[in-house]
Amino acid sequence: ELAVNKRTRAIIGAARLASRSADAVLYCSEGARRAHSGAGFSAAKSIVVENGIDTARFHPGDLTKQAQRTVLGIAEPERPFILVPARYAPQKDHDGMLSALRALKRVSSHWHAYLCGHDVHNGNTALTALIAHHGLADDVTLMGNIKDMTPFMRAADIMLMGSAYGEALPMVVLEAMASETLVVSTDVGDIAHVLDGNGLLAPPRHADKLAGQLASALVMDTYALEHKLRNARIRVCNFFSKQQMFDGYAQIYRQLLLKSPH
Repeated sequence: ELAVNKRTRAIIGAARLASRSADAVLYCSEGARRAHSGAGFSAAKSIVVENGIDTARFHPGDLTKQAQRTVLGIAEPERPFILVPARYAPQKDHDGMLSALRALKRVSSHWHAYLCGHDVHNGNTALTALIAHHGLADDVTLMGNIKDMTPFMRAADIMLMGSAYGEALPMVVLEAMASETLVVSTDVGDIAHVLDGNGLLAPPRHADKLAGQLASALVMDTYALEHKLRNARIRVCNFFSKQQMFDGYAQIYRQLLLKSPH
């Protein structure tokens, strides 16, 4: 699903040719490397440096999640907060994600979803029509672009990702894990590898199964939840920090410089 339209196909074709003469072809995830190698990019020159984030910036903070929501001015801060950070695009499958929320509502209505990202606002009539179609007008708030996601990641109980395809190693997954917010996601890209059991997954384009995982998240045993959240942050700090990412790129550049003619 790399070739989405004519312009994208042209860019991929040019990049494919360039990969054969490049010194290295860098990817942010193993899934991205596999997908591009399968599409004809040079496999011999491929190198993976996994994404990393600033774990000193993304952390759970000192406040409870409910207290953090109060600080943010969230209405009904006691209601479970589902955060959906995803631009409005086919890849993100807002229809499927909203279908999952509709199915969840049949089981439990004690939650509220906050959607944010590019084109995720009340002026997007296609999106508001989808929300109305799924009967979620009272259950979903559109927040548009948010410049600083840190307080929202800390405030959320669940970070929901419903992408249908095209993900590699999403930064928002790392940010949620570092903030000790439970990730509920479709199993796309390298998300399963990143979570390593410390989140809940459903197949892409299976709204009922995604809804089932959301329902499980809302009633998860406190001990089991805290165990997953704590391990998720430890995993990000150990394997997906910004410094580790920088070090990975620096090592590659040093190796390429040593090989270059003087």
